[in-house]
Amino acid sequence: MTTIGILTKKYFPDIRFWIIFFFIIRLYGIWFPPIDAAHSWRQVTGNMVARNFLETDANIFYPRVDMAGEKTGITGTEFPVLNYLIFLMAKVFGWQEWHGRLIVLLFSSLGIYFFYRIIKIKFPEKTAFYASLILLASNWFIYSRKIMPDTFSVSLVIIGLWYALRYFENQKEKYLIFSSILILLGILSKIPAILILCPLLIVFWDRSYKIESKIWFSIFMLPVMGIVFWWYYLWVPHLVETYGYWHYYMGTSWRQGFTELQEYLPDVLNKFYFDALKFSGFTAFMAGFIILLFKSKQQNKRWLLHLLLWSTILFFVFMLKSGRNFAVHSYYIVPFVPIMALIAGYAINQIKNKKWAILTVSIIVIEGIANQQHDFRMPENKQHMLEYAKVFERVSQKNDLILVNGGVNPTDLYFTKRKGWSMENEEIMKTNVQDSLYSLGCRWVLINKHYENFSTFAPKTIVFSNQNFEVIGLKIN
Repeated sequence: MTTIGILTKKYFPDIRFWIIFFFIIRLYGIWFPPIDAAHSWRQVTGNMVARNFLETDANIFYPRVDMAGEKTGITGTEFPVLNYLIFLMAKVFGWQEWHGRLIVLLFSSLGIYFFYRIIKIKFPEKTAFYASLILLASNWFIYSRKIMPDTFSVSLVIIGLWYALRYFENQKEKYLIFSSILILLGILSKIPAILILCPLLIVFWDRSYKIESKIWFSIFMLPVMGIVFWWYYLWVPHLVETYGYWHYYMGTSWRQGFTELQEYLPDVLNKFYFDALKFSGFTAFMAGFIILLFKSKQQNKRWLLHLLLWSTILFFVFMLKSGRNFAVHSYYIVPFVPIMALIAGYAINQIKNKKWAILTVSIIVIEGIANQQHDFRMPENKQHMLEYAKVFERVSQKNDLILVNGGVNPTDLYFTKRKGWSMENEEIMKTNVQDSLYSLGCRWVLINKHYENFSTFAPKTIVFSNQNFEVIGLKIN
């Protein structure tokens, strides 16, 4: 048999081949520092927490960021599971900016494999295969190689869900323990990952599962949810109040969220019909939904329709709490993408002609990757940030506080390897702001000329300057 024949017969139908294949593809540029065209701010804040575990204090209950000025930087964040793994990896191999990328890619790849195994419990293997391929090419393609907890947290819960379902099948205690730990770490990493547990709502209504296993699972879930509640609704506010710096977005009111979703409705819809699975994938998702409506009387079809209904209701709750943030951030839809991929995979499996089914899923995969290939390039207008630390090592002390003109995005500050403030140009230009920050210990100002170059300082002492940025010694008369 030829090499192509072996690939076609033995490897192509095996989802493990595709998971490894996509893993290898996304290894390209895995060593890039977090200066991506999009979401660099989200990645550097995560790295800040990990780097401070390494350099300042390794207490996981006190995450620190660098942009809190003269304060300690301790603040409320998502529970830093990912950040702590980055810290542990740095303890073994030394600090590297990209370690988080590799960790997320590893866990996200495992998550898709367990996603495939879960679907096979209730549906044909082909449905699981198509759904997993679609998930691989969805917005998971890029977010599973970013230093962000989104696909990481969902993957942990997916794996935890697999062990939970195994526990309901055979009541082995080890599966219950594994499930509880993974679900806890996943939801602690990011609350919306709880959406993945919607299949358990259906399991609890299913009388074929033993009542004893449902009781024991509920008992184990009580402390899991209790710990999540304690961290986000007691400990995070405590850190903010005690250390005086707010960082983590806890959502908005229901009414305000609903108003903002209406105001940004085109962007909200875009998250579903493009960002999640792209146009072809969304078309398959809608086709699957329509087919389910007409075949809902069949047992496993009704099961899937109920799953979609509960997932949609719960996800809409998160959308309401997120408001505008859901509309402007494409990663907010990550927890809902697996159920969309499952419905799309179900639709493709309804195609009787195997060649047409393969062609359809191929179009979805190709479109998905083509619309995300930009993630494999480093933006040229950001590469000068990698020079910041060397300059500041020459002109300043490690503990000197600095000010950068990065606005709400702390990426510039992160690459200086210093702590301080990140403000808009308009604020920095005010003399009273400069006076105030100087009194708090600020001694240096970094101006990224790609934002704006200006000279309103009194007096102005330039210690370094090139076409990209300049460093100014802040001295107040």
